[in-house]
Amino acid sequence: MDTVKRFLWDVWGEMKKVSWPSRAETIALTIMVMFLLVLLTLYIGFVDFIFQTTIGILLNR
Repeated sequence: MDTVKRFLWDVWGEMKKVSWPSRAETIALTIMVMFLLVLLTLYIGFVDFIFQTTIGILLNR
């Protein structure tokens, strides 16, 4: 039991050292991730459309 107590005490000490982002930073980074996700989705969709069209043309000769 002493080991569990020591482990939790160490975890608590390490959590105090963590530099947590502010609310504004969290919101800004979340918006950036969503924006990049939309861009990546559009890019992959476009590439998929090009491949699909190209393969369709090649197979329907």
